[in-house]
Formats: sequence, structure tokens, C-alpha cells
Amino acid sequence: MKKNLLSLAMMLVGAWALVACSSDDETPYEPKPVDVTNGVFVVCSGNMSTPVNGGLTYYDYETKTVTAQAFKSVNGRELGLTANDALVYEDKMYIVVDNENTIEVVDKNNLKSIKQIKLKELMADGQGAHPRHIIAQDGKLYVSNYGTSSADWSTYSVNGNGSVAVIDANTYQLKATYAVGGYPEGLAIVGNNLYVVNSNYSMGNASISKINLSTGAETKISDENIINPVAAVAINGSLYYLDSGAYGATPPYAQENAGVRKVTENGQVTKVLDATAMCSDGKKIYVINSPYGLNSTSYSVYDVANNSTSAFTPSEDVEYPNTIGVDPITGNVFIASNSKDPDTGKASYKTPGYVKQYKADGTLVTKFDCWVGPCAIVAKTGVKYE
Repeated sequence: MKKNLLSLAMMLVGAWALVACSSDDETPYEPKPVDVTNGVFVVCSGNMSTPVNGGLTYYDYETKTVTAQAFKSVNGRELGLTANDALVYEDKMYIVVDNENTIEVVDKNNLKSIKQIKLKELMADGQGAHPRHIIAQDGKLYVSNYGTSSADWSTYSVNGNGSVAVIDANTYQLKATYAVGGYPEGLAIVGNNLYVVNSNYSMGNASISKINLSTGAETKISDENIINPVAAVAINGSLYYLDSGAYGATPPYAQENAGVRKVTENGQVTKVLDATAMCSDGKKIYVINSPYGLNSTSYSVYDVANNSTSAFTPSEDVEYPNTIGVDPITGNVFIASNSKDPDTGKASYKTPGYVKQYKADGTLVTKFDCWVGPCAIVAKTGVKYE
């Protein structure tokens, strides 16, 4: 009997040893996160004078389908007049609608409305009027607003009352308000400083506001190269902004001196390359250079790391290129255009436009229609586990 018990005990010990050995040798599989892009959103301003409400077009990579009025089809209402910018941040999308003084907050995956932020109600003294651009960092949204800025064409002067709203991305409560210059446009954060480009409605005396995010103190940067700044991006600890330059006083009112500029920490401004539109993937700057009234168009890519510029040559032309976007994951480039007016043979500002997608080498991937007045292209980025 003792012999049998001893044998049983030895068998149990052996079985346990096999299990333990097997557990030690096998490493549990842990899915790894991979950055992906599922498609692109095209923000379309519409046309205020017609009027045509703005819209949001979505192109799905996997299904190759296009929804020209994606926001309206899901929510049963339109964005309103002059959709101007959008941002995908974490699991939400924020759409800036200028003439409605709102930011539409939607689920980035199904576009269902979560919240409509009414900036004039959120901010005092009309500061929330005419929101323009939006960025996010550390759970906060930063939105530039014209506010009650006004321009007098008879005296060619501006009464600047622009501002930036700092909004909690989860509670939608106002956290802070920063006063900036007249008619502020693009924003970017470099280190602990928020930069805001103040266009001053292209009437001269444009500037860039540098705001210390710890103290709220503002420093104005002025330079002869700051003429009509409209967009901004931060790359490798430096600020780059797009300046629309100036327009001639007589026909064809040719656009001059438009381009991308770099601003150093001490406020030095240098011109990088000619451009009338720009976007960035966080490493490179992609530009269109199609000055108004000059009938010439070119495309370039500026590599910030090695300070070099190369041509981007689309395999198929775009008639009236006005907006460019880049997928930061795939490197695909998107160029949007107004359609041609059959009556005038010129760009139409009241009919649907289109977008062409290219590989990084300029090879055409596809073309799809969008809503009226494409003005911003935003990649629908996310994470999958594999």
C-alpha cells in the first residue's frame, strides 16, 4: 500500500513539474498597438453669399465609399454656414463652424453628435464670435476666435479683439481665455508656449502672439515678413506658419510674397519656401504654390530635419488647387479643388468640389467628389491591436 501511495505521489509531482515547465516556457501573447488611418474627412465651407451651408465629406479607405454630407446624413441637420476647420483628437472629432459660432463635437467613428459647443454663450463680451481654427494638447482644446474684431475699409484700419478659448476636451467647460491680436487664425504649441498668428484682416500690422501657458503672459512678435499669416504648425520645437502675403492694387490683383516662414525662439522670422497652402505630417511640410492672378501652380515638400525642399509632381493635374492634406501614417497626399463653372470656365464657389489622392511619389490613387468649398483635410487616425 505504501508503495502504491509513493508511486502516486511521484506521478503527481512529475505532472506538476511538466505543467510548471510548460508555463515557464510559453510567453503569453500580448497584442501590440499599431497606428492606422481608416479614411479622410474633408471640411467644406459651403458658400456664405449664396448661401450654401458647410458640410463634412468622408472617404473610407476600406470600402472606397464617399459620403458627401456625412454629418448631415447621421445627425439629420446641417453644420451651418462656413465650416472652417476640424480636429480628430482621441475618440472624438471637433468641427469649427465660423458663422454659427459653434464647435460640433462628434464620435469620430460614427459621427453622431455628442455636444454642440456654443462659443458666444461660453465666452463673455462676444469673444466667442467667429471661431476659426482648433488644436488640442493634454486634454485641452485651443480655439482661435475673431471675436468682435472689426475692419474699416475706408480708413484701412482694424479694431482687434481676437481671442483664444481654452476648453476642456471632456467636460467642454471654459478653462481660460487669452486676448490676442486682430483676426487670429492658426495656432500651434511649441514647448510651453502657445503661438497664434494674427492676420489683422490683411490690412497690415499683422503679428504673432506668443503666450506662456504657465503664466498667461503674451508677447507680440512683429516682423516685416509677417504680412498676412493664416496657418501654423509646430515641428521639432520650432514654429512654422503660412503667410498669404499681399495682393496687387489693380487687376489681376496678383498675390505676392506668400510662403512658409519659420519663427525661432527669440522671434526671428525667416522665409522657408513659396506657398499659398500648406499641411504637415509632423515631420515634413507639404505645400501648394498657386498665387492668385498668376496662373501658375507647383507643389513641394519641405523636410524639416535636413532643411531641404523637393518637388511633388502629381501624375494627374488638379484644376483649382486650394487645399492640401497628408495622411501621417501612409504618406498619401490629398489635394482638393473647386469644380469648374460651365458658364464662366472658372472656379465655381457654389457647386461641389473634388479631391484627388496620390501616393507619396505622386501616383494618382483615386478621385472623389466632396461638398462645396473644400477648405481642410483631416485624416481619421486611430490605433488597432495585432
